[in-house]
Amino acid sequence: MSAEPARTSCSSTAAGRRRDLEGEMRRIAAHLGTTVPEAARRELVEAATFSRVKQRADMFAPGGLLKDYLLEWLLRRR
Repeated sequence: MSAEPARTSCSSTAAGRRRDLEGEMRRIAAHLGTTVPEAARRELVEAATFSRVKQRADMFAPGGLLKDYLLEWLLRRR
């Protein structure tokens, strides 16, 4: 009898996040072997809601501010 291989990845679906975002975040944290303090967890869950992410789409969408910032940072490191 062989042992089941260790899982090296952890995925999350949009449906799972809509259904239970906090539970999905806890599951991912557990997969990473960490916990998140209650106050920080509430703040992270709120920041990760679809409505909040949508409000910042200009930053996170392809070609958004974050991408531009990272590209500039990478180019400066050359």
